[in-house]
Amino acid sequence: MLRGTVGINMAAAAGRGAWGSGGFALAYTLSFFGATHTFAALDAAVAAGFSAVELCAVKDFLEHVDPDDGSPEAVEHVRQLLEERGVRASALAAHSDLVDPEGFARHRRLLRVCSELGIPIMNTFAGANRRSPDERGKLVEAARRIA
Repeated sequence: MLRGTVGINMAAAAGRGAWGSGGFALAYTLSFFGATHTFAALDAAVAAGFSAVELCAVKDFLEHVDPDDGSPEAVEHVRQLLEERGVRASALAAHSDLVDPEGFARHRRLLRVCSELGIPIMNTFAGANRRSPDERGKLVEAARRIA
């Protein structure tokens, strides 16, 4: 049984290939499973009736997808986990500090992983609290480079 608040991820699916022609996917965010192994988290979500999940790739917090390994083998492993269970990933939680060079590189790598897996949404955060104009400017520049 899934406990706690269900994180709802409704991904607009209009015209997105595997998502069909229109509509929404109701997905369970696997972050509520904490450090539970990816197999167990996926199996529980599927047993609860979800056909889509939000995977996590947050360094040193929750790594259903290894945020530092964008190799073809790693991507294929995630693809197989999803396909074996008949579930798709509607989003990837990939929080990283875009101003930090390592976080920026991780973000770019995970954008490619999302593309390769057909994940239409990647959630992130803006990095540490940027209070000064200089800090905010660095964040804006990093976002422009990502876009």
